Amino acid sequence: EDVRAAIDGDESLSEEARKIAIELAKDGEDYQRLNTQSWDLVEQPGRDIADYARALRYVARAVQLSPDQWHIQNTLAMAQYRCGKYDEAHETVMRCLELYRKQKKSMTAHPADLILLAMVHFKRGDTVEANRYLSEVRGIDFGNDAFLLALLEEAEALLEGAVSAPRP
Repeated sequence: EDVRAAIDGDESLSEEARKIAIELAKDGEDYQRLNTQSWDLVEQPGRDIADYARALRYVARAVQLSPDQWHIQNTLAMAQYRCGKYDEAHETVMRCLELYRKQKKSMTAHPADLILLAMVHFKRGDTVEANRYLSEVRGIDFGNDAFLLALLEEAEALLEGAVSAPRP
C-alpha cells in the first residue's frame, strides 16, 4: 500500500511507467503464498481466533491480487466462517460455486463448498438448508481426501451440536 502510494505520488512517472511500476509492485506479493498461509491456519477447527483473524487478513489480500480464483475464494469463505462472519461466508461460498462452475465448465459444485454451506446455514439458524446441503454431499465418494473427510466430520458434529467455538 505504501509502495502504491509512492508510485501514485511520483509525478516524474509517465502513465505507462506508472502502470508498469504498479504491476511490478504487485508481483512482490504472491497471492498463492498468501492463500497457502491462510489455508494452513483455517483448515483445522478449534484454533485460536487470532490465528483465524490473521488468516482472514492474508486471504483478503490474496483475493485483492487475484479475485477470480475459486480456491482463493474458498479459503476466504473458510476464514470468514472460522471468524464467525457467517453472512459474509455465505456470500463468498455462493461466489465460489459460480467460479467453480465457470472454471470447470460444469454445473457441479465442489464438495468443500457444499459442506461449508451446510455449516454456514446451521450457524445462521437455518437447519433445514444445512441438512439439505449435508445430505447432498453424504453420497459423494471422497476417496482418500483427508481434508474433505475431516470437513464432513466437522459439519456432521456441528449439526449434532458437538463442535465448540474457536478459543478467544
